[in-house]
Amino acid sequence: RVMLGLDCVGGAGQNCTVGDPDLLRTTLADAGIAFEEFVGPAAWKEALRSGRFQIYILYRPHPAQSPVYAEFNEAVWLCEGFLPIKPHPDALSSTREALGLDWGGAVPGASTTVTLAPPLGTQSLLAKNADWLRLSGATTAATAPVGSQTRVLGATHSVGLGNSVTIAWDAEQSASSEVYLSALDALAPSAACTLLPGGVANVRVRVTNTGIRTTTYGVTHAIDPALGTADPLQHSLTVAAGETAEFGLDLVLPDASGT
Repeated sequence: RVMLGLDCVGGAGQNCTVGDPDLLRTTLADAGIAFEEFVGPAAWKEALRSGRFQIYILYRPHPAQSPVYAEFNEAVWLCEGFLPIKPHPDALSSTREALGLDWGGAVPGASTTVTLAPPLGTQSLLAKNADWLRLSGATTAATAPVGSQTRVLGATHSVGLGNSVTIAWDAEQSASSEVYLSALDALAPSAACTLLPGGVANVRVRVTNTGIRTTTYGVTHAIDPALGTADPLQHSLTVAAGETAEFGLDLVLPDASGT
């Protein structure tokens, strides 16, 4: 389950214009990835502490200095994934450990050609509002020519049990769902990760219609009394022939291990 953190990208207070990553929303929905949106650092902190999310995406976060960033830094150590999409050169200094880098400065010009490297891809794309990064342990995942130099614009890093990906341009304007999906794959928790007591597991349920006509299926869950959920235990899905439908069920683990 993904927490999508949004912030003001223009104005302030009642005149705030919130970032609108429509391509990212569509990519997540089309891939069947459950996500929820939260606006501003206070809401991010509440979501981060809820135990309901495993991957945190911040789209154009601002300001760069907020106590909540230190909590995202710690989350990566605990087997969670962190993806800032930040086309602004001010550094997220309290996330340096998790990201393995600092922001170096703005890339001159309105746009630049970015060359991707695994795990983000191998193709080139146009990037707007880009920054370059100064690595301190991270691995290069995207580069671009800046003057006479080749600068890093995207990177990956692993620390503790978790992973991070940094995209230092406005990926919405690159029109590449593949970059988002590749980043999410790189952020996926490893097999060594375990759920903590009181944590939340998002169980994905898929129903495939192997018949020759559209059919409505009923799905009923029976869960252990030690588990909790706010989701309905009964679902009805109408699935066309040869197609698959899915839904998520959030299961809350007991507060104590071994129960």
